[in-house]
Parts: sequence; structure tokens; C-alpha cells
Amino acid sequence: MSYLTENWRKWSKWLAVVVVFAIACGFLSNWQFHRREEKLVKINLVIKNFDTATVSVDSLLPELSSWNNGLEWRAVSLVGLYLPGKSLLVRNRPNQGSPGFEQLVPFLAEDGRILLVSRGWLPTGNEQDFPDANPLPSTSQRTIVVRLRPSEQHDGRTAPEREVPNIEVPRIAKVLGLSNVYLKTYGRVYSDSTGEAKLRDLEAPATEEGNNFSYALQWIVFAVMAFGALFWMIRQERDRSIGRVRTKVRKKPSDEDFEDAN
Repeated sequence: MSYLTENWRKWSKWLAVVVVFAIACGFLSNWQFHRREEKLVKINLVIKNFDTATVSVDSLLPELSSWNNGLEWRAVSLVGLYLPGKSLLVRNRPNQGSPGFEQLVPFLAEDGRILLVSRGWLPTGNEQDFPDANPLPSTSQRTIVVRLRPSEQHDGRTAPEREVPNIEVPRIAKVLGLSNVYLKTYGRVYSDSTGEAKLRDLEAPATEEGNNFSYALQWIVFAVMAFGALFWMIRQERDRSIGRVRTKVRKKPSDEDFEDAN
């Protein structure tokens, strides 16, 4: 009778454990592949839209509710003026590893429509949880170019007065009492015809896919290694079992041993 036939119950349990582990590795590997695909879609969109020429906001957003994800990072131009009296600070906006805020100011276009515009980044103050300085734009007429971003989702956080936890456009418009607002998008300022001092630029969108592909391959390797380890354990145990049997056979007294003893 073979070793596996005698010990199949023991090793079937270990096989079940390895199969479950391998299935888990397969799910994790697939998850990493899926994350990589999502990143590649976003990266390709960034590269494509950053190379696309600037157009008027009306050509991409004919209605206040107009939006599709393919418009993210497209550059659009608007003529009008800022409403600094309606400005807000967006909390918890790290930039290159430093804590800070985004300055959000509504921009009133010539046609009466309003687009929320992030003018840039401000560091957290040295002695308080808000910027040491918050330079607002003037109300002079100007042409600005912004890159479109989608409205963010409500996450349940709160913020002090004149601050918001995220750029959820419909909620901000309601808080500020604004009407005729683009509800599904806001802009990140790219240029300003007045030449007013810019705030610090925010981090550019990522164009590197990261390590998801290598992580996915690692999970596959872990699954293969688990089966290899089980096979190695079975062989080691089998060899030890055979070695014990052979040792017992060698130690069994022979007829000659009996004769010598007499």
C-alpha cells in the first residue's frame, strides 16, 4: 500500500487549506489587475486631455448639468469675474506631503453662469488650523483657463465656518446661496489674464501606473508556492516514513544473529 493511500485523510485536509489559499490569492491578483486597468484608463485620459486644445466652457458644458467623465482635465476658458466674498477653504488637502487647504472661489461668467474655481493651495498655518494668509482675487474682469474636475461626493465630514470638507458642488452652491451654477463640475485654475499672483499649484495628476501589475503577479506566485510547499511536505514526510520502515527492517534479528548468540 502506498504512502499517500495510507495517509490521504491527513493530506486531503492540507490540500483543502492550500486550495482555499490559492483561491484567495487568485481573487487578490484579479483585484490588483482590475486596479491597474482603472489606473491606466485614468492615466490615458489625463495624457489625452492635457494635450487637447483649450476651448470655451460653453462648447463642453452647454447645460449647467452637463458632464461626463471623459471631460476630466479638459482645459476651458471663461470670461468674467471672481466673487471673493463667497470664497471658501477646502480642508485636508495635502500637497507634496504637507497639510493645507484649497482656496475655492466662485467665478461669474459673462453669460451669468457660475463655475466654482480652485485657485490653488495654501499651507496650514504655523500656530493654527487655517492658513496664515489667504490672498483673495480682485473683482476685476478677466479671462481664466481652468481644467475641469468632477464634483466630489459627500463623505459625512463637517468643517468650521467658511470651510468645507470637500468640493461637493451642489451642497456648496446651496450653502453660499448661489444659483445658475455648474452643478457637476468645478475648475482648477490654469492661467489668469490679470497676472495676479498665483497661489501654490496643486499636485499634477499621476501618470505612473504604480506597482499593481507586480503585486498581481506576486499573488499568483504565492498560490503556486503554496502547492509547491505542500508537495515538498508530502515528499519529506513520505521519505521519513520510508526511512523509518527500512530502519526497522535492518534492526530485525536474523537467524545468524540467533546462532551467534548461542
